[in-house]
Formats: sequence, C-alpha cells, structure tokens
Amino acid sequence: MAYCVIVDNPKGSAELYEQVLQRVLASGDMPPQGAIFQVAGPAEGGWRVITVWESREAQERFRDERLIPAFNELGVSRDEVRWSDFDVHSVLAGDLSAATQPASAGEDIAHAASASG
Repeated sequence: MAYCVIVDNPKGSAELYEQVLQRVLASGDMPPQGAIFQVAGPAEGGWRVITVWESREAQERFRDERLIPAFNELGVSRDEVRWSDFDVHSVLAGDLSAATQPASAGEDIAHAASASG
C-alpha cells in the first residue's frame, strides 16, 4: 500500500532543503527506490516536504539510510522536525512535466526519468 509522509521543519528554508538534497543525491540514486512523488516548499514560517512512497518500508529505509544521515551532517535534529504520515487511499496527478525541479536535482531527476521511460 502506498504511504505518505509530511515533514514540517519550522527552521527549514529553501537553502537548507537544497543542502539536504545535495547530501541525499551523493548517497545514492535519485529518485530513491520506492519513491513515487515529492513536493516541497515554504509553509507556516518554515519548510514542508510531502512524499508518497510505494510502501512504509521503502520510506523508512530511505529515512534511516539517507535522510537522517543528511540531517545529522547539517545539524538538523530529528526532534525539531514534525513528522506525520498516513496510508494512501488514492493518488491523483495530472501532467507533471511543467513542475519545477530543485536546482540541485533537476538534471539528475530528468536523467533518471528519461533513462527509465
């Protein structure tokens, strides 16, 4: 079953997101195995990232092996970040080709999409 995680970082910013993303990119494939969809942007004075995964296990593997180490390198405490999650009932998405990509990952993600399609 698909699984959604919402991460809110009250101290987050586009700059911090890009720094985390750079470390995640350096640690393995992008998009990560099991990732379906991600959106990120400013929210409530901080930064929000919403991800949808093929399974809870895929998300937990990514979190533990790649995301938390990136947080640790940058001094982001897991306790400062609010996490919420739910099992996904449905996913609806239109044409995502016009969606913006992170400046640091756009080329890698575009390459991964063209290689798999």
